[in-house]
Amino acid sequence: LLLVDLANRQIRGLTKDGSLHTFVDADHPLFTTVAGTFAPVSVAPGPAGLVHVADRGTNVVWQFDADGQGRRAAGDGTRGFSGDGAPSALGQLADPRSVAVGDDGAIWIADTGNGRVRVVAPNGRLWTAAGDGSAAHFGAAMQASALHVGLKPIDIAIGPHGQVFVLDEQGSQLLRL
Repeated sequence: LLLVDLANRQIRGLTKDGSLHTFVDADHPLFTTVAGTFAPVSVAPGPAGLVHVADRGTNVVWQFDADGQGRRAAGDGTRGFSGDGAPSALGQLADPRSVAVGDDGAIWIADTGNGRVRVVAPNGRLWTAAGDGSAAHFGAAMQASALHVGLKPIDIAIGPHGQVFVLDEQGSQLLRL
């Protein structure tokens, strides 16, 4: 079991025997490659034992293997919006608050500061899946597609059949993409 230890800026692991250990903390040398301070808010397991961490402090989603070796899965460490269609580590995120990983390896990100849901496709390219970055909101019975509405995504989950669910704080609703 992996969990976010907000106060200590760590990802912690709980083993089957009840032992608690630090998996990744703010002193990891990888975090010196970007500005900001490691401030994890969400952790999600992925295929092949990879662990994904949404980090509000560096505006990056990190990916770690079981040995704690990591890389940027999305975001270049600069707060902003860019990179649709580009390699995910070259794009920009703003205040990523949640991450979820599908069975196909797609990495779904609540890019909260940009008012968008972003996805890293299995080919490593970053895309906007929902939200247009605006403050406009059309309510639960939206006539426009989710791609063209104002959102404030704060949580993401993958359902048992691969459905992507997004908690939208701005619209006080749960969306299925």
